[in-house]
Amino acid sequence: MNNLRFKLKEFAVDATANMVEVKFKNGTRGTESRHQRHVTVCVSYGPFTFGNDDLTELIYVKSTLQYFMSCYWKRSNKNGSNINLMKSIEREIKIYGMQKIVFEARQKANEHYLYVCIQNDGNTYLEAYFDGQEVIMLDAALGKAISWLNPKTSDTI
Repeated sequence: MNNLRFKLKEFAVDATANMVEVKFKNGTRGTESRHQRHVTVCVSYGPFTFGNDDLTELIYVKSTLQYFMSCYWKRSNKNGSNINLMKSIEREIKIYGMQKIVFEARQKANEHYLYVCIQNDGNTYLEAYFDGQEVIMLDAALGKAISWLNPKTSDTI
């Protein structure tokens, strides 16, 4: 079993890879088996969980981090320059109701930060500011976890 764990402020990235024996029928020899890697990936920010069932949200978060970093490097030498970034993912969570995770570029004391928070019914909580190095670390962890994913195959051939 291989594990990948990364935690930074409210973000957590967990990936696990197990070898699983898969049996299948072969027309001439009867039943055979092979070993297949079974991978689970879970990325969470508070109650928001992005898993390997839907790659769209994982890639959305990763591309938001990469966009922030490309703008960060272009504007890091210019005082007063803003990064135009305001993205969110909205979804219904059974216990909490309709919630939104927000990614926004902010500037404090001429330094650029990626601001991430959860919004629910006009309330904001789990706020965190990520500087450039922290965004690179989070992007690398997400990239590694995504690279572990493999296409799913059916158990029967």
